[in-house]
Amino acid sequence: MTQFSAFRITRTGEFLSPLLLSLSHRVQVIINSASNIISLDIWQIHLKPLAIEGEMVKTRRISWSVIIPIAALVASFFKGINQVFQFIQEYSGLISHGIIAIFVLGIFWKNTTAKAA
Repeated sequence: MTQFSAFRITRTGEFLSPLLLSLSHRVQVIINSASNIISLDIWQIHLKPLAIEGEMVKTRRISWSVIIPIAALVASFFKGINQVFQFIQEYSGLISHGIIAIFVLGIFWKNTTAKAA
């Protein structure tokens, strides 16, 4: 009986560890993408165009330390919502019309420049 329960725990671990690894990898990719957007698209282009690589790495690290508490704060707001997926669908339904309108305007309006697109 002891061997069976140890086998069962091991099997559960074999199935849970890839799931948790995948979840943590997705979170890391999202935060890494956000920090790259902040450092490359906002910091380097608009705030400090002549930033060297060391400053860019420091900007990414600072943005990581800012993004994680913001994400934890946002996640705490989802605690009272029963269906998080439904909330995301409703929110994306609110903003998708504007995104589509801007996209269509950019395609069909002759005065749109490459920088504006």
